[in-house]
Amino acid sequence: MFLVKGDSLDCYGWEDGEKLLVLEDVTEKHGLPENIFEVLNLDREEKGAVLESQIVHYENKSKYQFINDLMESKASIKSRKYPHFNANMAFRMFEGFELKEGIRLSIQASYGHYCSPRETFYDLNEYSSMEFALIDSSGKFITVMDVLPTFNRLEEIEQYEDTVYGYVPVDLINELYIELTK
Repeated sequence: MFLVKGDSLDCYGWEDGEKLLVLEDVTEKHGLPENIFEVLNLDREEKGAVLESQIVHYENKSKYQFINDLMESKASIKSRKYPHFNANMAFRMFEGFELKEGIRLSIQASYGHYCSPRETFYDLNEYSSMEFALIDSSGKFITVMDVLPTFNRLEEIEQYEDTVYGYVPVDLINELYIELTK
């Protein structure tokens, strides 16, 4: 996540601290000595081009380890090049976590997923719940009970199971993530 730096983007009327999402590095296209990026202003839902000196990198750290480790898929990032009527309604996919024995943990949150709020936020700390799935090496969905039968909140987490575990509180997902990645 990046923020507008001071009054350096007066040309757009963008203000200090507005959130920017980098869509593409377009430095080579413009042949400038400084890096230039195509960005989406998330506060205004407007696109623009900015020099590296006009933005500040904002560390979007979370108290939840899995949120810090999530990486958006390349295909999802590429899809942002296409205009959306509302950025909060864009579809997004995160890469899955490869666990032992070929098991994959997929955690998702966007307008198209079972999360709350059901919008696409680029600050993942905005979510109170997300969806997740466990997938075995053959591509079949499996349950937490199959993988971690001794999980201390097993009964609670299994209440959300329906192929994909939907609307699961982020603290519960974080606890599961920590156990699965030990």
